[in-house]
Amino acid sequence: MTHTRRSNPAQLTAGGKAADGLGDHVQKSLAKLEGAHKGVAGGADGFAFAASLGKVFESWDRRLGALRGECWSIAEAFRTNAGNDQATEQGLVAGMNEKFNDLVNFKAGH
Repeated sequence: MTHTRRSNPAQLTAGGKAADGLGDHVQKSLAKLEGAHKGVAGGADGFAFAASLGKVFESWDRRLGALRGECWSIAEAFRTNAGNDQATEQGLVAGMNEKFNDLVNFKAGH
């Protein structure tokens, strides 16, 4: 049994945009978190928890940075597949049209 993959380039493109948007949101949130951290860390000099605060921020920075990268990677994969599907579909239609025209011309004696 042959399985046919069914995809819609518009849906893939929309998925890519959604993943890009999520990555952008994570980026903005990370920037806000960094700003807040700097403000708190600046006022925490000399306190025992200052070093722990820095480690917490580094952990969040690493995790959110990885999440942002994954979102943007997924977005790129969606866009690439949408483009590949669209190009394949257009190539298939052009090839079928060419063969149809060849058949018509053959039957017409051209």
